[in-house]
Amino acid sequence: MNSITDKEGLKKLILYIAQKSKEYEMSLTTIRLVKLIYLIDENIFEAEGKKYTDLDWVYLHYGPYSVEIANVIKEMENTLLNKNEWEDDDRKGVSYRPLEFIRIEKLPGSSEDHMYIDGVLKRWGDKGTDEILEYVYEDSPPMWGIKKGDKLKFENLIKLKEERILFKETYDKYLAVMKAEQKEWCEFKKKYKSIVIKHKKYNSPDYDLNLDYLED
Repeated sequence: MNSITDKEGLKKLILYIAQKSKEYEMSLTTIRLVKLIYLIDENIFEAEGKKYTDLDWVYLHYGPYSVEIANVIKEMENTLLNKNEWEDDDRKGVSYRPLEFIRIEKLPGSSEDHMYIDGVLKRWGDKGTDEILEYVYEDSPPMWGIKKGDKLKFENLIKLKEERILFKETYDKYLAVMKAEQKEWCEFKKKYKSIVIKHKKYNSPDYDLNLDYLED
């Protein structure tokens, strides 16, 4: 079961991210908020096989998008979040900060969930929006093999995890074989070398053996 299944839980998560945005000195736009929550869902799904939220993620605006998040942010404006409109050259937008008197209650979910959330914010908190968008567009597994308007395929994370496990098992078997063969080769070299040395010592005409290729 998802840890966040209602609007109040989502508000707590948004406030928590907004509070953390001060720590990373990041401009918290709607795009960034949506993408950070998506990355939290992606991270926890990969680790636990379930998303942190029950949001329906769709490939829309700038990659993964949730209409529910945008609606909740609107509800929180001026009551829980301070809305700041900005304009820079030919660009303009909106960023958010938690109102100073707002106290953030404990987040829903387990301590492991909270650890993953902090991990996502630590990894992406000081990254630019363009870098985050580049990841979610090009490298995020739930975005693979879909087109605009489609729901994201979180099951891709399970397939990827299974592939990694299979690769590790195959690689470990390969290393074990190589290790065994290396041991056999070392034993052969030792035995062969002793025979060559013995026959060279007695100048045996029956052996014309070379030690050079054993010197590695």
